[in-house]
Amino acid sequence: FSVLKIRDLPLRYVDDRVPGVHILREICKWRSISEPLAEADNKMTLRIDYRAIAPEAIATLSQVNDYISNSSIDSTLRYLVEIRTSQINGCSYCIQVHRAQALGIGEDDKRLDALERWRESSLFSNRERVALAWTDNVTLIAESHAPQDVFAALRGHFSDKQIVDLTIVIMSMNSWNRLAISFGRKAQNE
Repeated sequence: FSVLKIRDLPLRYVDDRVPGVHILREICKWRSISEPLAEADNKMTLRIDYRAIAPEAIATLSQVNDYISNSSIDSTLRYLVEIRTSQINGCSYCIQVHRAQALGIGEDDKRLDALERWRESSLFSNRERVALAWTDNVTLIAESHAPQDVFAALRGHFSDKQIVDLTIVIMSMNSWNRLAISFGRKAQNE
C-alpha cells in the first residue's frame, strides 16, 4: 500500500510495513475509532488538513517517531519530554495525546500535573530534571541558545547517544507542535 492510500483505508487493511503506520494505529486507538483517519479528522475544524495535503511529509515525521520508539530514551522520559515541550508551545492537542499515552504506560497523574512546575516539584528524579531543563532550553532555543551549563549537566546522567536521542525527541515534538498549532488542531472537548 502506498502512504497516500492510508487516508482512504480502514487501518485494519493497511500494511504494517508502511512507515509510521503504528503511530496512526495508536492515534486511532486513543480516539477509539477504526475508520480512516481522514474521516475522523474531518470532524475537527482545521485551517488546512495538513495530513491530507502532505502525507509524504507526515510519513517522514512519523519515521522519526519510529526511530524514537526504538531509541535509548525510555517511554516514561519520552512522554514527560513530549508533554513538557507541548506545554511550553501551548499545544493542547499534543498535551492531551501524550498525557493519555503516559497514563497508558502507568505514569502517575500527580507527576503529570506537576510537570509544568517541575523545578519546584520533588516528584522528578535528578535525571528527569536534567532532561526537562534540556527540554526547556532546546524548545526555547532562540532565547536560551542551549547553554553550556545545562548541556554539561546532561553528561552526568546520559551518554552521548542518549543526549542525541533526547534532543531528537525534543526536536520531533517541536515539529509536531508547530504543525498542530499552525493549522488549528485542538484537543478534544475544546
